[in-house]
Amino acid sequence: MSVVSPFDDIDVPYEIDQFHAARDRITSHILKTPLLLSLPFSHEFSCNVYLKLESEQTTNSFKLRGATNKLQLLYAERREELERNGIIAASTGNHALACAHACSNLGLKVTCYTSTAIAAVKVNNLKQYPNMTLVKHCAEPVGAENHARHLERSEGRILVGPYNDMDIRPPHK
Repeated sequence: MSVVSPFDDIDVPYEIDQFHAARDRITSHILKTPLLLSLPFSHEFSCNVYLKLESEQTTNSFKLRGATNKLQLLYAERREELERNGIIAASTGNHALACAHACSNLGLKVTCYTSTAIAAVKVNNLKQYPNMTLVKHCAEPVGAENHARHLERSEGRILVGPYNDMDIRPPHK
């Protein structure tokens, strides 16, 4: 099964001001995570290599940056619709947590479609967000994503995709 909307049709380059705008939108909503020098990688590549510890982020992954950026943009453009209907997402964990956290900060609901194989620890982490409804849709994650994309098209729902969205990608700086 293939994903309905891959990156193939996205060929727009980013401008530096887009990165700065994304940084400005998300800074007050995320933690400033540390950079640590990796001696093994620095030695291997003969230069200083630093690791960005996004595992220290509130949701334990970098996904919070992109989800927060996207939701801040959507909230500015479609606030009433978001407050009425919330968003939908598709994820097996990290993106779902990021959307739940970012939506919680905005007072929004999120329904996330996931595979039946989602890890129990992810389900337990998602339960801390009362604004999150988790729907186990099918065995394969791509099936859950395709279902969410179908709902986006057929019902006009607002989908915050996990990776193939220009507003999800730029703030990872």
